[in-house]
Amino acid sequence: MTWPTVTMMGEINGIALSDIGEDGGVIALGHHDPARLLPVLRRYANEMWGEVLALADPGDPYAQIRHEWVVNTGDTVAGPEQEWCLEPVPADAPGAFPVTRWYER
Repeated sequence: MTWPTVTMMGEINGIALSDIGEDGGVIALGHHDPARLLPVLRRYANEMWGEVLALADPGDPYAQIRHEWVVNTGDTVAGPEQEWCLEPVPADAPGAFPVTRWYER
C-alpha cells in the first residue's frame, strides 16, 4: 500500500493521522478499530489544536467514525505544500487507499 505524501501528518501509537480540514475532523491512514482509534483521535486533536474532539452523540461515541476508501484529488505538483483533498471511492478504484475518518458533524 502506498500512502500519499501530506504535510499535516502525525503519528500516535503507530497510527498515522492527519487534519483534513472543513469537511471532516481527522483521518487515520488505514482501517482501525473505532474503540482503539477514538482515544488516539482525541489526543491528536488536543496536541494539534489544544482541544478535545467533542462527541456529537455521547451515547454512541463512535458514531462519527467511518471506514472509507479514498483517493487524493489534491494538487499533486505543489511539492511539500501538497494539497490534501480526499474523495470517497470504491475499494477497487485506481489509487484507492483505506482510511478511518472522524467527522466533526
